[in-house]
Amino acid sequence: MFKIEVDGLEPLQAELSKLSKVRVDGVIQKQTADMLRRARQPGGTPVDTGELRQSSKKTGDEIGYTAEYAFQSCGAYKTGQKRQKLSLRVA
Repeated sequence: MFKIEVDGLEPLQAELSKLSKVRVDGVIQKQTADMLRRARQPGGTPVDTGELRQSSKKTGDEIGYTAEYAFQSCGAYKTGQKRQKLSLRVA
């Protein structure tokens, strides 16, 4: 039977955790930027006047629409539900 002891494992784990978090954050930023780009392309957002497409925004790990009628246009409206924006969160 072998016994292996490793000194300084906690700092190594903390550093690896930080690196992993940076990668995840980078993936989230890339994916939300890509989702927003697709929403702004022809066919990505229902268009009548262009207001809905122009209201698309990205904030942190969320993308969404700020137009008042966004829920109705995107099929996500529920009777009695009052919200300021329609957004998707990447997790």
